[in-house]
Parts: sequence; structure tokens; C-alpha cells
Amino acid sequence: MTDDPNPKSNRTTYGDASWWADFGPAGGAILVLLGIGGSLFLFFGGFDSEGDLVALHWAARVVAIGLVVVGTTLLARRRRADALRPNADDKPAHSETEH
Repeated sequence: MTDDPNPKSNRTTYGDASWWADFGPAGGAILVLLGIGGSLFLFFGGFDSEGDLVALHWAARVVAIGLVVVGTTLLARRRRADALRPNADDKPAHSETEH
């Protein structure tokens, strides 16, 4: 036996990340295309039962998740690029009166 008072501390935790958290922009675009394709398939195939409406709802959810993944990934990239770029405030101000 170990002297560890908290035996759960040796377990690996993965955090509260969702299943789509590490897809990136390409994975998000694939989700959007998959959801749109499923929606079009159901729309043009006709609605035969209530199960098709549930499938259409899930396809819409996949599109929404894909859009969120793409948007947040691109926004994070832009913020990271802006943070690495030197600010215009750091440059000395040029006055027209100094000639």
C-alpha cells in the first residue's frame, strides 16, 4: 500500500474538453460539409418518418459544431498573430514639426 492520502491523484485526467476540441479548422470544415451533405440527402430524399426529422436535427447540430470549431480556431490564430506582431504604440511618434 502507498502512503498517499488521495489514491485518485495517480489517475490521468483529460479535463473538460469536448470531443471536437482538437479538430482544428480542417476538421471543422469537414464537420460542416458532413452536416450539409446529410441535410441535403435527407431533404432531397424526402421525409418518410419522424426519424428523418431527428436525423436532420443532428445534421444541423454537426454543422453548428463545425462552424464553432472553425470560427474559434481562426479567431485564436488571429489573436496569436496579433500578439506576436509588434505594436504601433512601441514606435516613437514622428512629429511634423521636427525637421
